[in-house]
Amino acid sequence: MEHNKGNAEAIYITYKVSKILKAKKDIYICNDSFVKENPQVVKNPEEYIILKDTVKKKKNKEIKEKIRQLPSQKMYAIINKNEEKKNYESMKQLLENDNWEKEDTTEKVNIEKYSKENNINFLHMCQKEDDEQIYTNMLFYWFTRKIDEHSMFELFVSDFIMNSKEIKKFPVDNYSLYKESKSGSGRMDMLAIGSKNIIIIENKIKAQLHHVDKEKGTTQLSDYISDVENGKYKKDDENNQKEQRKILGMIFIPNYNVLQIENEIKNLEKDYKEIKEIYRIITYDDLYNFFKAYKNDIRLKNDLFYKYYEDFLDTLHNQHYDNINDKLREDIEIKFINAIKILNKKS
Repeated sequence: MEHNKGNAEAIYITYKVSKILKAKKDIYICNDSFVKENPQVVKNPEEYIILKDTVKKKKNKEIKEKIRQLPSQKMYAIINKNEEKKNYESMKQLLENDNWEKEDTTEKVNIEKYSKENNINFLHMCQKEDDEQIYTNMLFYWFTRKIDEHSMFELFVSDFIMNSKEIKKFPVDNYSLYKESKSGSGRMDMLAIGSKNIIIIENKIKAQLHHVDKEKGTTQLSDYISDVENGKYKKDDENNQKEQRKILGMIFIPNYNVLQIENEIKNLEKDYKEIKEIYRIITYDDLYNFFKAYKNDIRLKNDLFYKYYEDFLDTLHNQHYDNINDKLREDIEIKFINAIKILNKKS
């Protein structure tokens, strides 16, 4: 507990601590709105720490405001004792009760850890390690490289996915791949057009589904299917007649984002069973394993950007975490260790 800038007593939820005490069991914290909007997720509310929405009065009228989201990109949240008494007391009890192991489990920083393969890539230097557009651009570039007569995207569909036990199969076809393909509802990250099939490709990194219409029960996924069905992805000078080819979809997701996207599809898409049948989830582990197999392929070595291929692999590997907290922790450790190394050189 500390005092904030207004000199009010408040609890700061943050990753900056003097020591770490692990919880004896899993602790789930969410806000009241999440419970109301996701009853199928929060099936046993008594197992959660539920932070209530704040209520402020203005001109004798009650205005309900949601509390600030819990730590994510900012990595901290402030619960003010005066403005959110119930939430403050809930967190205070959580911190003071017997939920925690008594032994300090703070781990010593391993300075040599991040000199190993895959842990650091050039996007860390640019502070763009989670930039969705950059990943889309890189994937598009390497997917459109040729290995003999086939593009790497065609090999991804025909070889990697056909041999995978986890991913539903895609039809083999001669695909042309397009990036930022315009549609009636926006822009698809990528679109693969074959002679008999069309594949919508959406890339999601630390992102939610867009174009959510709760009344219609649709998101961008169903919007894009509708756009392709009605030929709205075509150029203005092309015939926009109804699409006859089979429509499928891929969603590229970091491992830690899979559950979130699956829940969003189930909760936001009225025809979610149809959406699940059309779209296949491809994890960044899947992408990494596919491209890694071509790391030393002589047929790629004449490519202008082949010298960056290993860096490309490292960026894919950077999204392999099953838990977002593990990724956040490693991102902070990388910056911390880099600061230590700089200080060591100066001394």
